[in-house]
Amino acid sequence: MIRTVKSFRYFAVDDRTAVRVSSVLLAIPFLFLLENTFEYILHADFALLAYFTEMFKTLDRKIVFMGPLLFIVGPIIAGFLNVFSVVTLGYDSKQKIVDIKIHLKWLNLFFLFICIMSLTASAIYMILAINGF
Repeated sequence: MIRTVKSFRYFAVDDRTAVRVSSVLLAIPFLFLLENTFEYILHADFALLAYFTEMFKTLDRKIVFMGPLLFIVGPIIAGFLNVFSVVTLGYDSKQKIVDIKIHLKWLNLFFLFICIMSLTASAIYMILAINGF
């Protein structure tokens, strides 16, 4: 018995587009966490990263929701883009079966891992900032 499944993309995102948008959305949290790591853990001060942090603090004072948008919403959007570029859904109307396929696109899976790590690091940073560390 040959089963024909009409396969379609659940979300119209190409894998390269998802990687490009994810790299843009993850650049700012990555640089901010990198600067804090160098400053507080390694006790090193790089002028470019310090300038970036001061610019972000000034922007955060002027636009109240800039921090949560960049550190929480950005990685979540990047994660969803990468998930939707990897997953393919199909439906067989005769047997009423939904097929879910996960394509091993390693770059998208790597960026999905980076999104999860960025959200975890942001959550740890916020918890430590609230507790006064």
